[in-house]
Amino acid sequence: MMKFFTQLQLLGLGLLSVVHAQEDATSLFGGSENDGYLSWLENESGGQMYEKSIFLTGASGSEDNQGVAFHWTILSSMEEGEMDTIDLALVVRARGWVGFGIAEAGGMAGADVLLYNVASEEVQDAYFMNDRIPRVDDCQDWKLVKSEVTDDGFLIVQASRRLDTGDMQDRRIHDDSAMDVPPSRVIFAWGDDQGGPIYHGNNRAQSSLRFFGETLDEETLVRETLIEQSTGYFDVTAKDYPVKAQETEYPRFCFSEQDLFDQGVPADVELHVIGFQAIETPGNEEYLHHYVVYASNEPFNDEIDNLNCGSAVHIEPVYAWTPGDRGLVLPKNVGVPLGEISNGFRSYMIETHYNNPNLDEGVIDSSGIRIYYSTETREHDMGVLSLGDAALKQLGNRVGDDGPEKFYEYAYECPSSCSSLAVTRPVTVLREYLHMHKQGSRMYQEVIRDGTAVRRSNIDFFQYDQSGNQVVQQDPYELLPGDGFKTVCYFEPKNDTIFGLSTQDEMCNSFVYYYPKMYLFNAYPWSCFMGANSGTTFTSCDAAPSKRAISDTQMERMFGTSSAAPDGSCPSSKDDSSAAVVFTWASLTIVSLTFVGLLYY
Repeated sequence: MMKFFTQLQLLGLGLLSVVHAQEDATSLFGGSENDGYLSWLENESGGQMYEKSIFLTGASGSEDNQGVAFHWTILSSMEEGEMDTIDLALVVRARGWVGFGIAEAGGMAGADVLLYNVASEEVQDAYFMNDRIPRVDDCQDWKLVKSEVTDDGFLIVQASRRLDTGDMQDRRIHDDSAMDVPPSRVIFAWGDDQGGPIYHGNNRAQSSLRFFGETLDEETLVRETLIEQSTGYFDVTAKDYPVKAQETEYPRFCFSEQDLFDQGVPADVELHVIGFQAIETPGNEEYLHHYVVYASNEPFNDEIDNLNCGSAVHIEPVYAWTPGDRGLVLPKNVGVPLGEISNGFRSYMIETHYNNPNLDEGVIDSSGIRIYYSTETREHDMGVLSLGDAALKQLGNRVGDDGPEKFYEYAYECPSSCSSLAVTRPVTVLREYLHMHKQGSRMYQEVIRDGTAVRRSNIDFFQYDQSGNQVVQQDPYELLPGDGFKTVCYFEPKNDTIFGLSTQDEMCNSFVYYYPKMYLFNAYPWSCFMGANSGTTFTSCDAAPSKRAISDTQMERMFGTSSAAPDGSCPSSKDDSSAAVVFTWASLTIVSLTFVGLLYY
């Protein structure tokens, strides 16, 4: 019996959907002339060596017989001084080269790459910076185990590497088994050119998956997990909305308490929301820039004007989505109270940013978010902390100035006085989402404790086209009363770039999902952004902005710097205790995975 696979179809840059699950591997690679792969799959020194596998078809437009079979096993060492490793195999229909890599956002910039060239019969450990020029690692950590080209044209490469090489030109393969840790992204490319990697064309594939978890693409895994854990769901979406023939619009769609009842939400039991997942109208993906879901303890049962959802006094964000986000499953002890009996949210609003730069007409949309709930209530309530310029107080201001500098740093410092007022006990951060637009180059967020930065959550190479709201792959961590934040964005602006609402404009803000939920003055949800207290004399939660012009080298990216000693020796590894000192370089612990040979993502 052949192993189980999940077949994926790459619909476009960064967009994946499940086509169907394969129980019989004979149908892979077009279902014909694949005996070389099937024979290897049954071999004890081949496919039988690996615990997990997934099959990805080539990009849209590729031939039906193209794709990549990815097999892997995570090996935990029992020997003192030995490190955990990943053993993997790449199988493609090619005679020249194959590549696999690791990156933050799923694109080429900042990728850690494994390349194999048939002509040299060698694997090469390489990486890419923002200029997308391949560089050979100072320390070669990938080790070739075996390679072959079968008679029917399959290139099979087996290789091994430590999960954490301690090398800043590598990216650590992170334990992503827990659903509150973001998934890993994998991208592959391959070709027939005997001279080594060149532009791959449609011979590429991409997915989000979990190296340590279930062998499913992330979108399917989130959906199946939420269905299994939930009692029911309700949808907060547009409904046959005619998208305007204008570049940018932000319509709001309101859902009253009665609307939720009409969707089957029970009124007589305690409920907790346990997760979120996007619903996208097929064919409308290019118009969907983001959604933000808000909620209120008020019912909104009076007449709704779809601008401010009636006369709501209080409404707050509960979930934000951008393309590339596969959904969120909350830990089993965390939820969002739903309904009056639970003293929870009774009504919802979704604000959708439609991006229509070509002024297309006739686009009808019903996209939004599916919200899952359970009658099994949770111990802790989740909160969403907004930081940076979340209220867009920089609206209309130019990004940069007329000087010769090419890059600009914008920082927003949330004072420690804010959490001193709001946070009464340690809280746990589940996820951090960092948001900029097309001119964004790098972004990070620091936790400031007693005047010192003790943690940094970092996206070294921000790539808006991969995901505009990039999640930092890291384990949950703890915040203490009195902790402050510094949110920093780096831009490479055009001459006319301004801060604004359009995709062509810029933003700098972040969303931090945490628990248990905290309040200011026992009334307002904890937040700390520029202008948070406008019109008042209260300044404890007002983030102070600053700006400076910088050079490219002043961005201080960590990925790509050499870890080799002057004598050429390479690091052994960094154990997980390094996360506790001064900075946790989340940029180095991210395992969004991607490939790039001389590639073009």
